[in-house]
Amino acid sequence: MKKFLALIAIFFLSFCLLSCGNNQPSEEGNDDQLLEKITVENQEFAYDGQNHTLTITNLPEGYEALAVGSVNYKEPGTYTIKYEIYKIGKATPIKTVEGTLIILPPDTTEADLAKMELKDQTVEYDEEEHTIEVTNLIEGYVAIPVGEVNFTEIGEHQITYQIKKAYQDEVLKTLTANLTINVTWTNYVSLAAELSVYYDGGQKTINPINRFALPLGYKLKADGTVKYTEIGDYDIVYNIVTDDENEEVVYQLKGVLHIVELVTHDYAAAVSFDTLLRPGLEVTVKTFIDGDTTHFNVPDSVVEGGVLKARYIAINTPESTGSIEPYGKTASNFTKEKLSNAYKIYIEPDGANWEADSTGSRYLTWVWYKPDANSEWRNLNIEILQNGLALASNTAQNTYGDTAQKALDQAKSLKLYLYSGEKDPTFYYGAGIKTTLKDISLYTEEFSGKKVIFEATVYKYHDNGVYVVDYDEETGQNYGMYVYHGNSAAGGLIGILTPGNRIYFVGTVSEFNGTWQVSGLSYRLMKPNAEDSTHLLEEVDLPDYITVTASDFVNKTLDISRLVYIEDIDDVDEETKTFNYADILMNTPVKMENLEVVDARTTTNEASSSYGAMTLICKSGNITINIRTEVLKDEAGELITSDYFLNKTISIQGIVDKYEGSYQIRVYRLIDITINE
Repeated sequence: MKKFLALIAIFFLSFCLLSCGNNQPSEEGNDDQLLEKITVENQEFAYDGQNHTLTITNLPEGYEALAVGSVNYKEPGTYTIKYEIYKIGKATPIKTVEGTLIILPPDTTEADLAKMELKDQTVEYDEEEHTIEVTNLIEGYVAIPVGEVNFTEIGEHQITYQIKKAYQDEVLKTLTANLTINVTWTNYVSLAAELSVYYDGGQKTINPINRFALPLGYKLKADGTVKYTEIGDYDIVYNIVTDDENEEVVYQLKGVLHIVELVTHDYAAAVSFDTLLRPGLEVTVKTFIDGDTTHFNVPDSVVEGGVLKARYIAINTPESTGSIEPYGKTASNFTKEKLSNAYKIYIEPDGANWEADSTGSRYLTWVWYKPDANSEWRNLNIEILQNGLALASNTAQNTYGDTAQKALDQAKSLKLYLYSGEKDPTFYYGAGIKTTLKDISLYTEEFSGKKVIFEATVYKYHDNGVYVVDYDEETGQNYGMYVYHGNSAAGGLIGILTPGNRIYFVGTVSEFNGTWQVSGLSYRLMKPNAEDSTHLLEEVDLPDYITVTASDFVNKTLDISRLVYIEDIDDVDEETKTFNYADILMNTPVKMENLEVVDARTTTNEASSSYGAMTLICKSGNITINIRTEVLKDEAGELITSDYFLNKTISIQGIVDKYEGSYQIRVYRLIDITINE
């Protein structure tokens, strides 16, 4: 019995001890109490231009607080500052605490408000958005737009802002101003103030000269009759109107058309000419230079070398080479057309003997031609004057001076070409230089830093740019260039730079890493087909790869001639320059066959984007050709190494470029390299 009672006593004592132990505070319970004390105190600050934040209080040892979002602010406003509480070493937050930070706006004074202004502005229409901004806006205040504040359309637009303290609703001041977007309509279209034409029974008018397409929302409309057939004086009126049902007139173009009786003379045929009585000789054309200069084939007894450089007497046509002038191409084409189709050509000095001009290298010449076997001789010098394609140059002081002067006076009275008062529709009046890819490619340094305009066909896209090519019939060669558009070009521009597209390019010639390129392309989103905008001309076939031998690539040269302006003689002459064939092939697609790969260099820098790219050193006989590859991979995506090509004979197609002053052929794809069996 005593043993039984002892066991009961021991059991009861153990139960009490356990119960008392369970009532002690746990470690977890202590953590909860500590976490409850962590707070972020709300605070207010007066605006002082400095950053402010809220601090955490009662953060226990062993814990850390990480900010959720921004916790530093300096502008007036109400901000929620939030932190997540972590036990150090743990990835899951235990608690989130937050508080409110208020930065009060600075006090407002009448002087402060008076400084804030919105002033009327007038700008010129340019297709871009325009606005007026509040000036002298003090920190801590905001200008809230009321309605639309950005405009592109022509006209007067009201812009309104409300001035408030930041994050407060009270409107302290309302500012209103007018934005006027003007347009100089004559920059887009013009009309000759007066034009005289001769009666011939046909309809006559004054045509508007459209320099650029009118802004969107406007059109040109004739006001009444603008075409007449009878002799008389007529008012010609065109209106620029809104392109809607109201057709509101915003600008008016006026001109006076005079249709007068035609009384003209063919002075080119009015002077008689007899080859038996006059000095001179029959010739053929060697080279057309421009409107008033031609090189003729003559006997060596006349001029050593058999080429007489003729400078036409009594006339001075506008330049058409080097420095191109309005109507220069028209005059040059006129001379070329007359002499190219002539049955016979005869040149005559002004006196008994050939007389050199001030340069000592050209001879002052009258040029005669017969259009066909049954025609009389025509004087081309006088005919050029008669058509208004030349200025006077001692016109009256020579053998046929009286007739030449009459021809010039008639051209002036008829208002022909140079004397029409009209712009040359074939001449580009913008800042760019109209040229060819051939000239840019061959004489690149002359165009360095200049804006150029040329046509070419895109044949390959590469690295934020395209390779382009153009074929020149005169030399029978392709000429190429890399055109860089950058990674921020407009989508419309990138969309047209597609292989097979013929493009009208407007850009600047520049040098990059030792090679030339065209960059800084001009592109007008609203007027993509404007003369100062790069635009699509047509879709054409991709150019073929030209087969080139290793020997020609290294050793061949070509003599290429051009017309250049010579300052000493203030005129143009023919210049011939010798080019290495590789210079001409630069940036063009070529093929080369049967090259033995004797060595290779591989880019081994793993940090380089060119890691794995190779330069294959190839031989064709005793000639070395370098082939530079991109990073090449097989169908399984495995890197192609030099072992794949070493000691094998290959044929390639790629693009000619230059590395450290030496020419090479760059291959972009594995399929462009064929291993010959």
